[in-house]
Amino acid sequence: MMDLGQKVDDVIKLLKEGKRPEYNLIMSLDMSSQDLSGIDLSDIKFIDVNLTKVSLRNCKIHESAFINCNLQEVDFSESDMNAVVFSNDKLFNVEDKISEVRLTKALFCNANLINVIFSKCDLQGTDMTGANLHQVVYEKSFCQS
Repeated sequence: MMDLGQKVDDVIKLLKEGKRPEYNLIMSLDMSSQDLSGIDLSDIKFIDVNLTKVSLRNCKIHESAFINCNLQEVDFSESDMNAVVFSNDKLFNVEDKISEVRLTKALFCNANLINVIFSKCDLQGTDMTGANLHQVVYEKSFCQS
């Protein structure tokens, strides 16, 4: 596995300045409990990143990927997500956190979406093949293939 020598504080500073990490890749970091609200995270690949309790409110997240990430209690409220890949991620007990989010063409393949509530979300073209959808609730959300 490639070691990018990334440090959490450096990556967060780059993102908040509107810059991108090397190779548009964030890998093997513990970014838990950080506030990344309002940041454009488009085209970034997150691999093996702990994002537990991270605020991603009002973020633009287009054509990004979350691979083997811990996304427990992440707040995606009011974010704009298009063509995002979630693969083998842990999204346990996110509950009210995914609300008013545009998730068009997002891929939740093999993701654990236990107890997730999608409230007022646009889920058009979303693929949840192989996802664990135990007790998932779609509240006023729009879904169409």
